[in-house]
Amino acid sequence: FGPKSRPVGSMIPVLCTHVKALSLPRLEDALLADDWALPGCLVWDYWRSHKVRDFTAEPWHWATPPDPSKSRTVSGTRKVSMVMPVPPQPMCPPETRVTVSYDVGLAHDEHGKDILHVKSSAVSHDVPYGDHFSVEEKIEMLREGDGVLVTKSWSADFVKRTFLRSMIVSSVKNSQKDTCDKLMDVLQSYADEDGSPLDSYFGSPLSRSPKDSEAALLDSDGEEFMSVEGDDSPFEDIDDGMEAAP
Repeated sequence: FGPKSRPVGSMIPVLCTHVKALSLPRLEDALLADDWALPGCLVWDYWRSHKVRDFTAEPWHWATPPDPSKSRTVSGTRKVSMVMPVPPQPMCPPETRVTVSYDVGLAHDEHGKDILHVKSSAVSHDVPYGDHFSVEEKIEMLREGDGVLVTKSWSADFVKRTFLRSMIVSSVKNSQKDTCDKLMDVLQSYADEDGSPLDSYFGSPLSRSPKDSEAALLDSDGEEFMSVEGDDSPFEDIDDGMEAAP
């Protein structure tokens, strides 16, 4: 029967959790705005938790631009660049330039619920063999009950051959616990804080009003359905089906 295998380029699920009291429309509005370098934008708050510097976001390229008078179906791409610290490792510099290409979309599932996806492709330019691969991630957020269902998956996609492939994949895999923790810390802070950063966020092309007068968000904790740890880790045997890049 042999080992388990995965198709080359397939994404590996690593997180599925429900965050109570999290407002999906506020996440949407901040993510679809022109200025990402503001508190309350998920991308900015997430990278700020990594202690990056020189964060810059390029202009949007819209496939389906935001239009508050029409359907809330939206799709667009943009790139961000930054300088990020690198954990101490042999042959690695103390920091690296990083470019991340984002694909952000807002649509509806078969039940008419809003679903927000944030796909990213990150390249670290100054680490050894950084031009050989990219870290692909996909976050989906679906309005569910009294909060938002959050899922995350990842892959390491190689564009050049390297004998260090297994080591690189293992490093990316091991980093997922930290990236999931940082993502959840940011989302939970939005749900927990009375007067969340998103409460006072202005400038979204889809804002329904200057500011919603809502009741304070309820305190809550996320219920995690899948984690990066445990005997049933989704990372089990992920390297078995990875073929060498052409």
